[in-house]
Amino acid sequence: MHIGRLAELAGTTTRTVRYYEEMGLVCPEDRSPGGFRRYTADQLERLQMILSLKRLEFDLEHIKRILHKRDGEGA
Repeated sequence: MHIGRLAELAGTTTRTVRYYEEMGLVCPEDRSPGGFRRYTADQLERLQMILSLKRLEFDLEHIKRILHKRDGEGA
């Protein structure tokens, strides 16, 4: 799915998705030949988790640490 659909399904904006991408919180699966970001259900689930944690008032750095641990990248 493209970024607009991802944002719509997650209940956020494309600007937020791009910002989270810049922060390293969510990444597109790949890009289309035209350069459009493409996402899968896994990225949608990850974005929904990020948004849920934000609603619980976790800051982005804390969310990043949680995700790194979840991904097996941290101790």
